[in-house]
Amino acid sequence: MERLKFYCDLKDLNEEEIKTNRISYRRLIERIGNIWLFNNAPKLSDYDFEFEIGSDYDEKNDEYIDIYQYYLIDTNQYCIDELKEINCDDVIIAWSEKLENYVLCVTHFGTSWDYIMTNFEPTGNRKEADF
Repeated sequence: MERLKFYCDLKDLNEEEIKTNRISYRRLIERIGNIWLFNNAPKLSDYDFEFEIGSDYDEKNDEYIDIYQYYLIDTNQYCIDELKEINCDDVIIAWSEKLENYVLCVTHFGTSWDYIMTNFEPTGNRKEADF
């Protein structure tokens, strides 16, 4: 599978991004929008998210994916639609009708987001970028 291209200033890449030629999870999330930790999401009485991007279920392995942290996201519909259009599988984002907000569902812990690499390849050329 060909990697998606992520537009950014190449001089801002961290050491791991340079080494792997991939964009970090942190850089991707910063592009999506501001986030606020909201780990009380599962405690909502009608904890029911509509997954917009990704899912908490892995059909290939027939199992649920562990979600370790939840963040509210200050983003816009254009960004969500763009991620859907390019079939981004690096994030899980859900819509909460009760909160009237998007929720980022994080499936990893213990490692700085600067060292979690996505499938995006950095590019300094805006015209060839997918996101």
